[in-house]
Amino acid sequence: MTKLLCQAVYARPDRMGAVKAWWRKFRGKGKKPNKPRRSTRRRIYLEGSDDCPPLGEPVAQWAVDHVPHGPPLPVPSYGFDLVPVMAHSLRARRRRWARRLAVLFWAALVMGCVSP
Repeated sequence: MTKLLCQAVYARPDRMGAVKAWWRKFRGKGKKPNKPRRSTRRRIYLEGSDDCPPLGEPVAQWAVDHVPHGPPLPVPSYGFDLVPVMAHSLRARRRRWARRLAVLFWAALVMGCVSP
């Protein structure tokens, strides 16, 4: 359980997949086949619920905001450690900010080189 929660905070949205799907739809090739769906697996989290945010940055933010300051709730004792989950949540948030600063730095550098 701890490994899954630690991995969940690093999930990033698949932006290229969304762009490819839009491009296929734009070109008229995005029609779904008429095959019946074989898999009936259910999701392991309730998407859209206040209790379980979507994976990635919202999970890290939720863990940092609610776990230390929230009411003490029981957690599963087998296979769950709080310290690594919180450490990975903080690390994922720091990585996000570092990524944003790097993009801003490179954008400023490009804009400084382009403008006379």
